[in-house]
Amino acid sequence: MKHAIIFTVLSFLFMLTGISCKTAEVDLNACKKIVTEDMHGKEISIKKGDTLCVKLLARLGTGFGWQVETSSPLLKQLGNPLQIPEGKGGPGSADFQIFQFTAQEAGKAELAFAYKRTWEKKSTAEKQHQVRVIIEE
Repeated sequence: MKHAIIFTVLSFLFMLTGISCKTAEVDLNACKKIVTEDMHGKEISIKKGDTLCVKLLARLGTGFGWQVETSSPLLKQLGNPLQIPEGKGGPGSADFQIFQFTAQEAGKAELAFAYKRTWEKKSTAEKQHQVRVIIEE
């Protein structure tokens, strides 16, 4: 019982940390390229001014979520990540976190994400996702 209360409180605090759903801040129609987990370690190309979306699967109810670990000034993150349920949703179901970036300048950029609990300062990532972005004029 004590663990259930602690988990509930931590889940609530997790939602308050800014990873909560803010659908108005991400426009999926603007995505010129969508990067998914199966593209880990790959190189993709976009044009300057294009919008890049990174769509990663998460179980947010467990307290784990994706965080941007490495970015580049060539890619500007837009708003907070969007959260949409995988399938029909429901308690314990998985969600997709979708991060949106705009290509500011031509060049090469790295994006790296870590899947971990935000409140655990010394925790290591359960999973990682990286992609190299070539931005063309």
